[in-house]
Amino acid sequence: MVNDSTEEKLRDYLKRVTAELSQTRRRLREVEESIKEPIAVVGMACRYPGADSPEELWDVVKDGRVTITDFPRDRGWDLEALYDPSRQRPNTCYANQAGFLSDIAGFDAEFFGLSDREALAMDPQQRVMLELAWDAIEHARIDPTSLRDSHTGVFNGVITQRYGPDPDQVDEDLKKHLLSGGTNGFVSGRIAYGLGARGASVTVDSTSSSSMVALHLANRALRAGDCDLALAGGVSILSTPDHFVEYSRTNLLSPTSRARVFDERADGINFAEGAGILVLERLSDAQRNGRRILGVIRGSAVTHNGTSNGLTTTNTPAVERLVTRGLADARLAPGDIDIVECHATGQVLSGPIEVRALQNVYGPEHSEDQPLYVGSIKGSYGHSAAAAGVGGVIKMVLALHHETLPKTIVDEPTSDIDWAAHPVEVITQNKPWPGDGRVRRAAINSFGLNGTNGHLIVEEAPREAEQSHVSDVAPTLATPVTPWPLSAKTPAALRGQALKLLSHIESHTELSLLDIGYSLATTRAQYDSRAVVFAADLVGFTQALRALVDDAPDSRLISGAVAESSLGFVFGGTGGYAGLGRQLYRDSTVFAAAVDDVVAYLQPQLDRPLFDLAFGESAGTVEAGPRSAAANFAIEIGLWRMLESFGLKPEFTVGCFAGTLSAAHASGAMTLADACARLLKTEDRSHDSRTHIYSCFHGEEVSAARLKESGVDTFMGLGSDEIGLEDRCESATFIPVLRPDSCEATSVVAALSHAHVIGVPVDWDRFFAGSRARQVDLPTYAFQRRRYWLGAA
Repeated sequence: MVNDSTEEKLRDYLKRVTAELSQTRRRLREVEESIKEPIAVVGMACRYPGADSPEELWDVVKDGRVTITDFPRDRGWDLEALYDPSRQRPNTCYANQAGFLSDIAGFDAEFFGLSDREALAMDPQQRVMLELAWDAIEHARIDPTSLRDSHTGVFNGVITQRYGPDPDQVDEDLKKHLLSGGTNGFVSGRIAYGLGARGASVTVDSTSSSSMVALHLANRALRAGDCDLALAGGVSILSTPDHFVEYSRTNLLSPTSRARVFDERADGINFAEGAGILVLERLSDAQRNGRRILGVIRGSAVTHNGTSNGLTTTNTPAVERLVTRGLADARLAPGDIDIVECHATGQVLSGPIEVRALQNVYGPEHSEDQPLYVGSIKGSYGHSAAAAGVGGVIKMVLALHHETLPKTIVDEPTSDIDWAAHPVEVITQNKPWPGDGRVRRAAINSFGLNGTNGHLIVEEAPREAEQSHVSDVAPTLATPVTPWPLSAKTPAALRGQALKLLSHIESHTELSLLDIGYSLATTRAQYDSRAVVFAADLVGFTQALRALVDDAPDSRLISGAVAESSLGFVFGGTGGYAGLGRQLYRDSTVFAAAVDDVVAYLQPQLDRPLFDLAFGESAGTVEAGPRSAAANFAIEIGLWRMLESFGLKPEFTVGCFAGTLSAAHASGAMTLADACARLLKTEDRSHDSRTHIYSCFHGEEVSAARLKESGVDTFMGLGSDEIGLEDRCESATFIPVLRPDSCEATSVVAALSHAHVIGVPVDWDRFFAGSRARQVDLPTYAFQRRRYWLGAA
């Protein structure tokens, strides 16, 4: 017989088990969803023949440009001995053009803290990817230095190549750098080291599919929670002509130096250099962090051909299996894909194999009215090997953004493909690609010479509005000018940064000046060479930036270098120019609120309205005499709170006359109530000496002579500077917060800018709060490159 107590215990147990089972099911659903979660592309950077940025790559694609060039003459290649169109001499090639990058020897070693010897010994693939990683992170509107100690992963595809002579042919000092300089794993390792990132650092060599495999691994790592942010891509630099010689030996190289993909005149492969890198984040994280989302990776797959006609030969069933797995990972049907960026390299046999597989998988769910389009960017510059896959992804993300199905350079579609078998069509003209209420998607193929193949599906970004604007609170400071903070690691790079920004604003006149300032302040690292330009219109910014480029003075420009600065606030306490603070009371919410707090304490004890005393028409005029201590105190407390709201925290406060009490309150030695009470007792006291300066830092009395020994090297004057501190502090920097010859809000911006330039922390996020400024694209870092090239012996 079960008693009531036992039944109650049983019910409690069943409730607990039921709750636990429900929680377990929920957790399992969350795990399952995370395993399949889409990945957001939030930043991109690339270098391909004829294009040093994604924007320039899109111009190459949409214009259908061929960007192959002659073999380079700056790499130590013996071009006369190398080229033999007759194919008679061994160790030669019968083509003399390909897709080359410009200035692959150029590198900013100083930026990355590398010696010239180490930079010289580094494979140029490492150097290119180091700079591109910074570009991609800045393109993602992320300060690269903010990733230190973060769980950021780095995944890159790189093919082994020869660079420089054998180790036994160089001196010992250079030889010690060759191991790290020539090892593929260091391509990703150097990026992670430079960022201070602690996620996985992986370099993949699956030959031509290397970057696609790297992207696949990055997707999996993000979904599994192995990293929170990932950099993924690949690079291929032709330091030697080995590829051209080897493919000439097998007669697979195009004699016309063209990769004629899907073309009746296809005559072989041609090679290209390239590098691309994406910044990836889980879609839910990207949305929560307010990122600008460029595209979404829905799924990916990596497979091997298995046993085929040969190790280096793919086959139609293998491609079908790859594509089917990619669709399954994305949880999509074949009819959901609009276009496939193919691996097609221009070889006669490989193109038909790939298209037949696409016809078999994708074709049945497409129609004559809506065929599956296929294309390949390799028609513009050739096969960029380890960088080919990521290049195709960047191309299709750009196509989604521009709502255009991009053309492929084809004179006449090859008859080796039965194009009528299924509705699959090579796209030879740009076509509009609007959403029309359905999600647009593209797939990208990348096949490796070793049999490892990759397939990735990318779709348009969610159509919700970007969340990159600041909070909708009231603006903290209404000012007619906007600050644009710039920085670099050297003065030359700072001028280069100004020049890039100048070119950018001249070609993007639609950009908001406020948005540019906010983006400079919040998405860029702050290095030691700094400048702030503040102006009211585009003409003013243009002139001030030009002055920075030319190293010329301009009233709208403050520039300099960061120093080890300690900050002190100086409260004058008496005197001042007419109407001091009147404009600021109107323009600064923080200043006005602080003044109101002081008025609330003092007004009941005064026989004249304090507000009128401070801001009335006769306030501060010479005829009216020195301003009362109460009015000065109110204004100084307002200035202190305003500066504090922008992140300025003094290590030292000093005051004279009523400013002594302002300094005491600012240092924390006295409450506002106590300072006001003390002020009321001493307001009528005569102050006929201006030789005593008091410190309210730990309550110590500090003479003018001892100020020099205080360790404070930057003083900001809050209120009047009548105590003559600017003249008496000799080597210290003195920054008046308000100047009588300018708009008070503008004067505050100038003071903040001056403080920022010399290294005083300024909270620019707070400055722009309430302005509804948005983050926008800006030029990336102006690397100052020097030539590093280790020629073969």
